[in-house]
Amino acid sequence: MLRCLIACTGRPTLTSIHLLKNGIGDSGVMALATALEDNTHVVELNLRYNNIGDQGAIAIAELVKKNRALQHIYLCTSCLWLTVGGLLVGWVFV
Repeated sequence: MLRCLIACTGRPTLTSIHLLKNGIGDSGVMALATALEDNTHVVELNLRYNNIGDQGAIAIAELVKKNRALQHIYLCTSCLWLTVGGLLVGWVFV
């Protein structure tokens, strides 16, 4: 499923990605972050409850530095919740 989603990240009609409770973990987040680096259409990314650890958090932080289109990233109980406008705003640990 994640491969299919990553293949679709270049489509301009894809503006939100919701992967709530999919267990993608760090490796999935890292792959998704790489795929979204140059994306200009996705503005919302929901990765809640995905067991994201340090490596996944680093991948998201790097993504936020490169991708100016993302406005909302939800990572609650993956330990983080961000609202961004191209800048890393902050981390909230739950």
